[in-house]
Formats: sequence, C-alpha cells, structure tokens
Amino acid sequence: YYRKAVESPQPRLSDHIGLALALYRQDKVADAISLVEDLIKKGQGAPPLVRILISMLSSDKRTDEAERIARMLIAESPTNVDSRLALTGVLIDQDRYDEAEAELVAAQSLAEGDEEMLLRVRYFLGIVYEEQGRGALALSVWRDNVAASGEHADSHNAIAYHFAEAGENLDEALRHILKALENDPENPAYLDTLGWVYFKMGRAVEALDELRKAAAKMPDPEIY
Repeated sequence: YYRKAVESPQPRLSDHIGLALALYRQDKVADAISLVEDLIKKGQGAPPLVRILISMLSSDKRTDEAERIARMLIAESPTNVDSRLALTGVLIDQDRYDEAEAELVAAQSLAEGDEEMLLRVRYFLGIVYEEQGRGALALSVWRDNVAASGEHADSHNAIAYHFAEAGENLDEALRHILKALENDPENPAYLDTLGWVYFKMGRAVEALDELRKAAAKMPDPEIY
C-alpha cells in the first residue's frame, strides 16, 4: 500500500513515514533508515520524522549518531518533550539509566498540564526505575498512569510483566494484562506478557498458545 502511495504523483509525507515504519517492523532497518535520511536530505526533515530516524539509528546500534541528532533537536527547541523522550530512548538502549532518569525528570516538568504527554513520560520513567532495580518506584509511576487513565495499555502491561517476572501478585498481573489487551488485542508484546503470566500461574497450555501467537507476530529471541 505504502509503496504504491509514494509512487503516486503527489505522495504525502505520512505515506513515506508509513513505508519507513513498515520496513522497520520487518527488520529491514537499513532500508528504513535510508528512506528517512533521503527525505531529510530533500528538506522534508520535520522534527517528527527526525525523531523516527533517531529511534531507528539507535535500534541499529548507531547510538552515537542517534544521540548527536537528538541533542541537536533539544538544542533547537529545549522545551520540546518529544525530543527529550527521543534522547531518553537512545540512553536506555545504551543502559545509561541515570542520564535517562535526569532527562525524564526534566521532561516531566516540561509536560505539566499535558496529561497525555505525562502518561508517556511516567511510563518511560517506570522503565528506567525498573532497570535501576527500583521496582517499587516503577510500580508507583505505572499505577499513577493507570489511575490517571485506565486505558494506558503500556502501563497495564508493564505492571503485569513486573509481577510475572517476580512470580507474585499473579491474579493482579492477569487483570492488568487483560486490560492492556482490551485496548490492543494483537500487540505481540502484550501477548508475550500474557503467556508469561499464564506460565507463572502454572497454566502451561494457555501460556504456550499465547507465546506462539506473540512469536508469530514478533520473531524476537526473548519470546523464543
């Protein structure tokens, strides 16, 4: 669909972005990056497109380049929360969690009054806390998100996965992951969590079914 769209006489930028993301999700990362870089060279480098490039470069282990571009965006617009989140993603990919936390705390202050943006910032702050071994704090910010918006699927998933990994509060974990799947039933990361929760509950047949679904949608080594 997107290939046909970008070959039309007047392709939209959203079509190019769609094609880049489709390539990226098929693990054709180099092709996706090349497409986005070409658009930027043609002067179509709007900040949202540049932030997509940052994420792709970081996933491709080109973290120095990704960080340089992210910091350039922040220098151009210091109050832009999306750009700080882009940098945070790069720092997380490098296990630089203390620096990521500092960026997220700054982003949280900038996002005050924008509840949707605060949900995103708090979610990533929870990820950082979890990686730092501060599980109680991680749960606290994810619970804040769920309290603020019961529909924040990523936070429901994060809470469920936290409990599944610990092998505790599994009934609560199941409630959270089922809530996440209500919002996004085909999300492979959520299906993976559901499988892991079932496994820890001793429901191995159901666990295997969900993990097979997840692996079919997202061929990830951890799921295998």
